[in-house]
Amino acid sequence: MKPTVLVVISRFNESIEWLNDIPKHMRIIVYNKGEPILEKMNDRTTILNIPNVGRDCHTIFYHIQENYDTLADITIFLQGNPFDHSPNLYNKLNNLNYEEHFDYISDRFLTTDAIDCPHHSNLPMRIVYNKVFQCNLKESKKFVFGAGAQFMVSRKRIRMRSLDFYKNIVEILDYHVKPVEGWAIERMIGRIFLQHIAIYT
Repeated sequence: MKPTVLVVISRFNESIEWLNDIPKHMRIIVYNKGEPILEKMNDRTTILNIPNVGRDCHTIFYHIQENYDTLADITIFLQGNPFDHSPNLYNKLNNLNYEEHFDYISDRFLTTDAIDCPHHSNLPMRIVYNKVFQCNLKESKKFVFGAGAQFMVSRKRIRMRSLDFYKNIVEILDYHVKPVEGWAIERMIGRIFLQHIAIYT
């Protein structure tokens, strides 16, 4: 039996006509943080208007917070315009490996660590990392992340962390339209969803 797949879009004022070409078995939720959506959407698409806070990362964790007990088998998180980071989006969506519990959709990968971010100066990585994981990090190895916080993740992988964990991230992000924490958390997505931990099914 095919898993249930939900595509979650964080939209500001981008055109989302491209959603009509998303694979037909996928349902879609658009979290709209901008002007009213005028495009005609397909029957699979639900539009929810929410306050414009926290950037794309806020949308990810807000969705998880609000749907923790009713998550789809697989959730795919994308930006309102996903093509800057994922020019091969449709090909990726049509060839997803649902055996994977986490995978980036982005085609652009960068290296950072949890203390310093070489390609984004003055990003408070350590402070945000400690807030997210409620720890006191002293040192960090380098790790790779997919730019744009575009990825697929399984319900099982999401639920490896508690609802309170995700509520904490929403609270970190919901104070401003463009909180600096949003850029830091984008870099931690793989760690948040335990990318390095194997799940055997």
